[in-house]
Amino acid sequence: APGAEDFASSYLSHAGPARVREAVWGDLPRASLLYNHPEPDWLIKDYLTGSFRDTRFERHFTQLMNDSKDRRGTVLVLESPARSVVGLAALQRVDTYYEQHVATLSFRVCPPYFSQSRDLLRRMLEAAGRLSIGIIQVHVADVDEQEKKLLCDAGFSETARLPGWIRDGDRSMDMLLFMTRTEASMDALRERGDYYAGRQPWQNDRVGTRNLR
Repeated sequence: APGAEDFASSYLSHAGPARVREAVWGDLPRASLLYNHPEPDWLIKDYLTGSFRDTRFERHFTQLMNDSKDRRGTVLVLESPARSVVGLAALQRVDTYYEQHVATLSFRVCPPYFSQSRDLLRRMLEAAGRLSIGIIQVHVADVDEQEKKLLCDAGFSETARLPGWIRDGDRSMDMLLFMTRTEASMDALRERGDYYAGRQPWQNDRVGTRNLR
């Protein structure tokens, strides 16, 4: 709007030390501004919702919040003293019985607050531990050097490279998987029957009886 051309940059400017807290539904417009701002220029904005550099961030926050319910994950924000959302991290548990101790993490922090990325990611590791999540993975485009550095500074390390996984027209890029472990007990929160198509105990008994005949 006229007279407010620098709103986005001023809104996300450094305003003092930020704090980490759980996201609430009222953060939707503030999170959207964070993700729709062109900086940082990472190819993958949010892997969990399929948001990339050239896509708008609209319904994505709603999806992140809904998909984190019932101990399936969590969403944290980095909030400046001016109450701007200057960073966001979302964690979602892999939805299978055998991988429920593994989660996928996606995060974004505006450049003036890169120095507090470690605080946001550290708090996310603590939250993951409380959810019995022991392994956290992050998908990163190989071209995004700054994101890789922030992850390494927070204790993540590159564990896999998927050659040519990302295609942008005629250009191919590698997808990298960064991982870290928490100190969680990794106790199973759900049984096999809690997942879609998982057999209930009475079904297992029936199958076992039938196999004995």
